[in-house]
This record gives sequence, C-alpha cells and structure tokens, in this order.
Amino acid sequence: MLVFLAEIDTPSGRKRFEAIYSRWRRKMMTVAMNRTENRDLAEEAVQEAFFAIARNIESLHGPEDPRTAAYIYITIQRKCTELLQKEGQYVPLEEEPPKAAHGERIDLTEIMGRLREDYRSVLLLRFAEGYTNREIAQLLGRTPGAVGVLISRAREALRKELEKEGYSI
Repeated sequence: MLVFLAEIDTPSGRKRFEAIYSRWRRKMMTVAMNRTENRDLAEEAVQEAFFAIARNIESLHGPEDPRTAAYIYITIQRKCTELLQKEGQYVPLEEEPPKAAHGERIDLTEIMGRLREDYRSVLLLRFAEGYTNREIAQLLGRTPGAVGVLISRAREALRKELEKEGYSI
C-alpha cells in the first residue's frame, strides 16, 4: 500500500485512500478474478485500479459513498478489459467470434463482452454479484426505476446476442 500512498500529496487524501483500500481490496480482487479467470491478471488489474484511484483520490468521496463505489467498480472492470486485450484474451466487439455449436456450453463471458459496458455492469451487479436494484441505484447514482429499465434493456440486448448464436430463450 505504501507505493500507492506515495502517489498522494495530502494527508486527507492518504487517509481516504487507506479507507477505500481497506473497504474495497477484497471485493475488487473477487471482481477481477471473475472477469479474468487468472490470478496473476486479476492481481495486476487490482494494482492498476488502485493506482488510478490514488491518482484521482482528491475527486473521490468516502469508501461507502455510492459514487466512489461506482468509480471503483467501473475502474476495475476497465483495467481487466485492458489487461485481457493486452494478453490477447479479449475479443473486441468488431471481430466476429467463433460460433459455438449446438449442445456446447454457452460462452457467456464472450457474449457479455459484446454488450455495452453499462449493460454488462448492471447485469453483473444484479445477477453475478447479487445486488438489488436499489443497491445498484445507489452505486451508480441513479433511481431504482432507471436501474430497472437499464436491466430490462440489458437483458433484451443479451437475448438478442444469444439468438445470433442460435440460442433461444
């Protein structure tokens, strides 16, 4: 943690960073492991995310603030995506991924990767992480109704992507 603290100029920023680090490091590692499925990549993503947090600490609020939580979640997702791209393990949206034959397991990771980032985020928060619509609304600074609409649109986009692969829901 000392490496990150060296990036921060003010005592209040250091204190805020320590609180964020203590509150979020395990959760960030869980998110990174789920996203990368590789411990080394996950650890690197978390480290890069904490550097980004340290560089932006003066604009962040406390560790329990929904805006901070949203920033952390989006930052760790982006760092995972960047590392997966660097490692050649991420299929960009513009490339046509290999088709899965019927009877094979659906590669939801690849299909989810085709969705817009906000769709992917709300689906992961809701169905993988188990957050309620109200909790997601707090994290993202939106109303529960807006989150419900976003989840509905995200599910529809996911359904369409699955249909492109020949799966019906």
